Amino acid sequence: MPIHKIRCGLFGGAKTLQQILPQLRVGDSVMFGAGEHVVGNLKLNGVSLLAQKAGTATLRGNITYTLEAMLEGLHIDGRINIEGVGAKLLLKNCRLEHAADNVLVTRDYVDVVLQDCEIFCSGANHPALFADSGSKIHLRGCRFHDIPANGVEALNNSQCWIEDCSFAHSSGLAVYLQNGAKAFISRSSFNNAETGMLTASEGSLLEVSDCQFARLGSHVGVYATTRSRVILRNSSFTQGRNGALMAGESSQMEVTDCTFAQFDANIVGADGKGSRITLRGCRLDGDFTRIVPASTDEQGVVLMENSMLNGVAAPNYDSRQKAQPAKTASGMAEHAAAPNAVSGTSDVRSELEKLTGLHGVKEE
Repeated sequence: MPIHKIRCGLFGGAKTLQQILPQLRVGDSVMFGAGEHVVGNLKLNGVSLLAQKAGTATLRGNITYTLEAMLEGLHIDGRINIEGVGAKLLLKNCRLEHAADNVLVTRDYVDVVLQDCEIFCSGANHPALFADSGSKIHLRGCRFHDIPANGVEALNNSQCWIEDCSFAHSSGLAVYLQNGAKAFISRSSFNNAETGMLTASEGSLLEVSDCQFARLGSHVGVYATTRSRVILRNSSFTQGRNGALMAGESSQMEVTDCTFAQFDANIVGADGKGSRITLRGCRLDGDFTRIVPASTDEQGVVLMENSMLNGVAAPNYDSRQKAQPAKTASGMAEHAAAPNAVSGTSDVRSELEKLTGLHGVKEE
């Protein structure tokens, strides 16, 4: 297929993309030379865009894609939309930002892959990546940083696969799921997130394995609420001011072979009728559990099996019993207080809101 060139050296073709738009056909490619290229608001059907040399060409404008195409080696300052059932887009080695809005929006069962991309400086009131209406996003080796809102937000049965990625220095959640969305995250790191890291809500599913969570900020790290399910395996949680895990009403967390250390608050908690956290083969250093019931007859459940508490093998534990492990030198002393006590808190709901920091920002 033809490759059209824009300012690629001395004999580098057209001066602007607008000059060649009438010539473009499905399957064509456009190569951009070094420098800034203002492309405006574009709609491209199956036309790929690439840099003559990776990292040297910047496109400014908003691009809407249909059909199948690729973006490679470009710095894009603007919003990318992918729409139309069956549309597919591959982004390789790109830098994506858009201070006014979303960076990427997917709808209508489209399929998007981002490989070795950098995502940063998206809109203050919009998630950087927004997936809706059953669309799929695959993130491989990507780096998210300095995101003022949520990094990835998926809803309405959309799905995300996140592998070998990093999320750091963001003001919102790294990943927020709602309305039956699913995310599968592996071998990724999450650092310095002020308002929490991962949240699954409204019937969503979150699976996490072989990940590292550090410096969790002022809110709980992973939160499941409203009929959602979270599965955590072989991951570490280090240093947080308000705990690592919280299961909300009618939500379940299954936690296997994970480690928890250096938390100022209690590490895990369950809130509301039908909420449950089960820990198996875990190592916990610190206060074990915080139960925040919606009422005395709607208490969540925390179970612990075959785990270590403060360096000592702990017996199997069920929070519905009257005694619970406490932080002591031996790690095995009983606590006389009821397991649903919340010391120093008169308003349970406001305490939970402060603890979780649950919020979601949608595309407008």
